[in-house]
Amino acid sequence: MKSRRDFIRSTALGVSAFALQSAFAKPSTGQPPIRFIFMTKSNGLRPRELALPGFSGEQKRADEKKEALNVALSGQQLPDWMSVLDGHKNDMAIIQGLSAKGIACGHSGNQACLGMFKTGEKRVLGNVKWATVDVELGRLYPSPFQHIEVQTAGSNRGIVAGRAATGKMAYNYAYADPQTAFRELFKSVSNDPDTRAKIDADSLVMDYLSHLSKTNYNNVQGLERLKMTKISETIGDIKDRDRQINAIADQILDNIPKLNAADLSGNRTTVQKQEVFAKILVSAMRAGLTNSALFTLDTLGTPYTGIPELDEGSILNLHNLGHKKGYAGKSADQVRAYIRMHHMRLLASMVEAFKVTPEGNGTMFDNTVITYQAENGETHHSNGIEQPIVMLAGKNAKMNFIGNYVRLPGYGQPGHKTLGNWYTTHLNNHGNPIEHYGQFDQELNQYGIDQSGPIQEFLV
Repeated sequence: MKSRRDFIRSTALGVSAFALQSAFAKPSTGQPPIRFIFMTKSNGLRPRELALPGFSGEQKRADEKKEALNVALSGQQLPDWMSVLDGHKNDMAIIQGLSAKGIACGHSGNQACLGMFKTGEKRVLGNVKWATVDVELGRLYPSPFQHIEVQTAGSNRGIVAGRAATGKMAYNYAYADPQTAFRELFKSVSNDPDTRAKIDADSLVMDYLSHLSKTNYNNVQGLERLKMTKISETIGDIKDRDRQINAIADQILDNIPKLNAADLSGNRTTVQKQEVFAKILVSAMRAGLTNSALFTLDTLGTPYTGIPELDEGSILNLHNLGHKKGYAGKSADQVRAYIRMHHMRLLASMVEAFKVTPEGNGTMFDNTVITYQAENGETHHSNGIEQPIVMLAGKNAKMNFIGNYVRLPGYGQPGHKTLGNWYTTHLNNHGNPIEHYGQFDQELNQYGIDQSGPIQEFLV
């Protein structure tokens, strides 16, 4: 017979991969939810790579001097690596000039850019201060899976530690391969007898653990009681989530992604895995499983394979790429562009899938926001001076800057804004009137810049 301490330890480990937020935290308004997908890359995203080739002389001068600039994208040529988005320029924004210097960590901030707290390159759990913005936005539009995270980080498989955070010192979990993501998200409507038997067994285990944790409340005090309470709450969240999933079983069944055995095999290139992940995320949102997702495209430890523009069999070391090492006779800058081109193809595939999916009086894309940014700022060794952003958003997404190239005043200039101001704006626009999101940059104080609050001109 296990002791209560052993029970707490084993149970906590057993449910840690399913540390969910309370589902359906507020009632539905009857309107389609807004959906958010954050796509993040490593190796930085250099501001000059997003500059428009068709800038006038004056516009180019202002952009290079990092002065305020607003240029309509219609009629403008996009950078070559973004050309696959030409047909979506009216739904697109390029945002320059936001800083995140206060959280910069060189090679990698471990998605600190989504939380505006400084985790450090070694990913110190104690530095996680609150839920990341992708999770917070998802809470405004409740769903069974409040947040989904997929990642092609390293060569991992299964369920792994995530890069989003659900709260203070609480990282999310992530699906590290398409097979795991597909199985965990869509197993509720599986016809496979073994899968059904496992689901039934899991349900019985959850019932037992819920009963056991509650009946032991009176026998424990202090920290152990707190742990017991948290375990009980987590189990309750899982059971609640399962009830919600059962209620939309037909909708899930209608939106299972069309994948074949090869798509779900372990012998796929990085590019192929990412393509399948994109299909799974679209299907999960169509099915109503989630309204918020983080797609970690790569980290410096991701062995990139399958880039179409390179020789078959090329394996990219992203860290070496950041240090100017080329591949297959191509320069480092060329290879970086090929990777970004691939990312844009992924982005375009999701946008186009949402645009052909009816919803309300329009399409799902009308209610979707997809953001692409580098998790470590503007360079391979980021100092956080700039955090370039590419965004595509539908007409109902409360983004009044869509269709424009927007440069906000550069670091230290009057009117400069941080990534924290950017996220504060989004949260305010979508129903969370937070005063300010994220840590302040102490170095900005010397310029007399007020860092608090939303970006007023972007409020809807």
